[in-house]
Parts: sequence; C-alpha cells; structure tokens
Amino acid sequence: MLKTKAEPQIGFTLIELLIVVVILTTLAAGIMPLFFSKTDESKVVTAKTTVRNIQKKIEAQSLINGQWPTDIDNAWFVNRQHPRSPYYPNFQGPSANAVNEPAYSHPRVKTPEEEGHPPFWYNFGNGSFRIRVPEQRTEQQTIELYNAVNDSKIVGLYDRSDTL
Repeated sequence: MLKTKAEPQIGFTLIELLIVVVILTTLAAGIMPLFFSKTDESKVVTAKTTVRNIQKKIEAQSLINGQWPTDIDNAWFVNRQHPRSPYYPNFQGPSANAVNEPAYSHPRVKTPEEEGHPPFWYNFGNGSFRIRVPEQRTEQQTIELYNAVNDSKIVGLYDRSDTL
C-alpha cells in the first residue's frame, strides 16, 4: 500500500529541548541568588539570637553568683546541650573557648578556620560572649558579618574592643 501522507512525528526536536533548557536555566539563575540570600539572612538572625540568649544566661548566672561564670554550662540550656553555631553545626569538640582577659570584648581570631578555633568565644573576665563567623570573600565582608551577628562595631579583624 502506498502512503501519500506522512505520519505525524511524536516527540520534541533537539531545538525545542534546547530552548526549554535555556528557559529553565535562566529562571534558575534568577531565583537561586534570592534563595541563597534568604539562607544567609536566616543564619545571621539565628546567630544573633544565639549570642543574645547565651549572653543573657551568662548575665543571669553573674547576678546569682556575684561573678562571671568561668564557663558556659550545658545545664543552662534545653536538653542540657549548648546551642550550635548556624555556621558550624557539625563542629566537634568544645564549642567555646573560655578566656580570662578583662580588657577585651572580642576574640583575637574572628573566624574558626584560622588556627582551628571553636565557633564560640567567652571571656569570663568581663562576661563577653561572641560567635566566630566564616571567612568571607573580603576582610571587610568578614568584619561586617562578624559585627552583624555580634551586634558590635569593630573596624578590623584583629580589633579586640569595639570602636566608637
């Protein structure tokens, strides 16, 4: 039997598939930065809240005992667990290093990657509690993130006191 009409093809051409891939890639490129910025914002809010809550626990213990506690006690927290850093949730080892340096309100090292420091820093010489942050693309960005989560005003990574 001789066919006079071509049967319709089922499926998509390569060009149609490429156009769909380009459209989806363009949409993803527009949406992904929004998603990542929201994730970054939520980490800042979580870190700020963690710092404030632990600072309040430290101040309460100071009022009860008449002096700054020498360490962050897990018994102060729900499930008797010290809160985790949103930047380093899987950090193994002590989550804070405690020092007795009454003149300083900030750690010398602001990022834990440097020299393997824990995510939190506590100065029982004056009750200061800080969270260390991940190193950013520039030093200024790292300082801005550190200031945002610790509600501080340092101007250099190695500042140990707030600049007014």
